[in-house]
Amino acid sequence: MEPYVAFQCANDRFDAVGRNRSLAASSCTIGNFTAVKYGVTRSLSLQAIPTIARNKDSRKWGALGFGDLPVDIMWRVLDEDSHRRYPTLSFLGGISFPTGRYQKLHSVADVMGSGGWQLRMGLAAQSLQTMPNNRPLRLRGWLSLHVPLGRVSVQGLNAYGLPASMTSTVRMGTSGQGGLAGEYGVDRHWVLAFDLARDWSNGSKIYRSGHSATPSSGDWEIAPAVEYNWSAKFGIIAGALIPAAGHNEAREFAGQAAVNIVF
Repeated sequence: MEPYVAFQCANDRFDAVGRNRSLAASSCTIGNFTAVKYGVTRSLSLQAIPTIARNKDSRKWGALGFGDLPVDIMWRVLDEDSHRRYPTLSFLGGISFPTGRYQKLHSVADVMGSGGWQLRMGLAAQSLQTMPNNRPLRLRGWLSLHVPLGRVSVQGLNAYGLPASMTSTVRMGTSGQGGLAGEYGVDRHWVLAFDLARDWSNGSKIYRSGHSATPSSGDWEIAPAVEYNWSAKFGIIAGALIPAAGHNEAREFAGQAAVNIVF
């Protein structure tokens, strides 16, 4: 189990060609998401990531609420073999449940979800290397794809920015993420970590009209962090999420901290 606390704010955004543009009003989010993983067998596990958060627009904080809920099955198909030079390889498949608020809102700050069911697929690889100074270096890589399973009916003030006076149906776009990461063990307790990730989304369309509800978007992010483990079962990690480049995306700088607990 790994509960995270994150606080992020955006004062500007990347425009359609990647230039920085000031936002008319800043926005912030404070929230908790907890990765809960249960090992069913040696190679099969279940994972859920419940999220609870609160958003702030230019005027006030919105109501506390739950986000969409992803639930995944993870299957480790290969264990690392240093002699044959292949890494640990795992497949992921699951569903994201539309549990977050997305329509009939009192404020834009109340947005917590997409309103749509999504199929989740992914691939993850990792390898543990020993450096010349005899310190461990763990390398990770991952790819994920989120495919909408249906259309979303929208009424009132909503997550898609459509007029509150009209009832619409939205066809969500496919989205995904990929990244590379490294974790270097300084000693038995301290670890330095660095992630490079790419997020993207095809955007969403108003059903049968061809008009965009939200444009395609994407960004590159870097995430340096420091981890301290005081035992084999307990540790804490803290770091920052920094947007490096992108298009049609808010530049959200985030501070994050998490406790890692193994039962």
